[in-house]
Amino acid sequence: MWIRCRKFCRWWSEHKIETGLLFLIFLAALALRLLVCSWHQLYPLSGDEVAFFEQARTFVQGRGYPEQELMRGPLYPLFLTVAFRLFGAEVGVARLLQAGLGAAMVPLLYLWAGRRYGRTAGFLAAALGAAFFPLAVQATFLLTETLFLFLFLLGMVVWEGKRPALRAFFTGLLFGMAALTRAVGLPLVLLAAGEAFFSPGKKPTRFRLALLVLTGAALVIGPWTVRNAVVHRALILVDTTGSTNLWLDNDPDLGRDRVKAELLRYPEGERQSLALRRGLEAILSHLSWFLEKGWREIQKFFSLEYFDDFLARPAIWYPPGEVWARLLLGDGLYLLLLAAGLIGLSLGRARLIDLLWLVYLLLTAALYHVELRYRLPFLVVLLPYAAAVLARPRQVWTSWRANLWRPVASGLVLLALGGLLLSHSNYPLLSVQIAAKRVALILGESALRQGDWAGAEGAARFALEVYPESAEARVLLARALRAEGRTEEAEAMLRQAIAYRSGHPHPHLLLGDLLRAQGRTEEAVRELAWEPTSLEDLQRWSWEHFTSPPSPNLDLGSGLELGFILGWHLPEREGEVTYRWSDEKVLFRLAVPAGNTPLRLFLRLDAGRPTMLPLPEVEVWEDNRLLARFPVENGWHTYSVPLGSDDPGSAVNLLLYAPTFRPHQYDPHLDDNRPLGVKVDRAWLTR
Repeated sequence: MWIRCRKFCRWWSEHKIETGLLFLIFLAALALRLLVCSWHQLYPLSGDEVAFFEQARTFVQGRGYPEQELMRGPLYPLFLTVAFRLFGAEVGVARLLQAGLGAAMVPLLYLWAGRRYGRTAGFLAAALGAAFFPLAVQATFLLTETLFLFLFLLGMVVWEGKRPALRAFFTGLLFGMAALTRAVGLPLVLLAAGEAFFSPGKKPTRFRLALLVLTGAALVIGPWTVRNAVVHRALILVDTTGSTNLWLDNDPDLGRDRVKAELLRYPEGERQSLALRRGLEAILSHLSWFLEKGWREIQKFFSLEYFDDFLARPAIWYPPGEVWARLLLGDGLYLLLLAAGLIGLSLGRARLIDLLWLVYLLLTAALYHVELRYRLPFLVVLLPYAAAVLARPRQVWTSWRANLWRPVASGLVLLALGGLLLSHSNYPLLSVQIAAKRVALILGESALRQGDWAGAEGAARFALEVYPESAEARVLLARALRAEGRTEEAEAMLRQAIAYRSGHPHPHLLLGDLLRAQGRTEEAVRELAWEPTSLEDLQRWSWEHFTSPPSPNLDLGSGLELGFILGWHLPEREGEVTYRWSDEKVLFRLAVPAGNTPLRLFLRLDAGRPTMLPLPEVEVWEDNRLLARFPVENGWHTYSVPLGSDDPGSAVNLLLYAPTFRPHQYDPHLDDNRPLGVKVDRAWLTR
């Protein structure tokens, strides 16, 4: 024991600086992932996420292991099952665990790159992996990628170890687990076994190492394969996604939906052979279409993920911090990683297992279809090569000077990459247009705040000239026109913005405000109903941008209150009563009615508390002055608060404070985990 303590102390004294630096990079990675989780905490599950969540929850409830419609590997649902068993079936729990798993990739990247190219490269690989936004955001999705990449990296680190027999066996074990997470990892087992067999050394030793890799993988995959043989009466190593996607993605006559419907008519054991046969038939009978599709998928594989997403879905709202993270840590780091990684490969440093794995991923992308999360394993493999190039730029330069073919090869690789990007989209021109539009919008907003309506109109029209598809520019122009009293032109511009970008909430809401001011309440309600369509705080946006004056009477839940409320939950209905739940602190704005007598505020409230909870005591504030404090009972009751004598025609902003509770905490079967204060039906001022 004493000897071990001395060895540890010696190791710590030699490595404490690099260990501390690595720990800081790990903390930065974890902080970024937790920040992204906070941005995405309100995102609902969709697509495959719902299937994985329900699969794990069913298993936790003791109802057996349910298959998905189209068979998937079992390890990720089992990972969720363990998480749900320990911490409860909460989406947030799974996201936090995946954030930790994603941050744990940082030391693995350090070890993998460091063992190959030295400590500096190791630190750079860890830093790139920590900051790369696609890796951070992937932890927020209940999908297989985070677990798969962790197992893949752990397997590659073990593969770089010093004890041949142990590293071969445990690499096979880890790659087998990766394959059970995503069947796309099956070739990793064969590549590792092949590299072991063809490595330098005596043939019996090489054969034994290859056999150990296969044995480790078989111990993990074998029981699942046997289970499939018993349950489905067919040889299914992991799942049937490869064969089913071959048909799903390559039959232009039927299309994915009809192919899927056809597959679901057959039992799981028959789908694999059927899909393989029909998929190959479809490819051979539509060869030119297949080649064109493959080229489009390769173009998409190398595209700028977030730039394209902003263009394709301009109505989707992201927090400003996430927008910059997507552009700088997403597309910006992606270009650096891709360029440096490909240069590293072109310098002749490529390991055979890495090169074959990259080629395999690219070919499967062309054969099937590309979702940009599928390219994460491709980019992770490039990380050590990119780190090696960035860590030793002088060595790269020396290598180029010594061997002329190497800079030529690197230049050709970068030209090919640039050509691929430009063939997909004219990113430079679009960047200039979007930047010019953004500057014009900023100047227009500034002019609008200063009362320069003509300046705001000019800036908005310039933004439309440089980027005609902009809904934001039309919204700014409509606001300027309305401020100038040109309401008919403002309405026409807002309707034009809706025609261009029907999913963007801002033109709908501003049109609703304009219609409400004209007394066209039915039309206004339809437009203001767009409040729930975005994760943006549209109550705050409406509070800051609407110009209609308030009323002395505010009917919560009526659909006409937007612009006069801030911090409330979405409207609800109980029978004939419409209302909103308050949060802990909410604002509302009312107009002061005419008269000289003292004002009174009336509130129709319902505590809405479960019987085991105490009734809440609410407070009403005006500015920094407490007006009243009183308990609220269950059931609808009207409460009166004296307000003073504000000037008639002015507006008064009031704050309602109520202690909150979360329904899910008191009944785990309820999905509602919102912080709820009290129910509010109406608020009005009288004299």
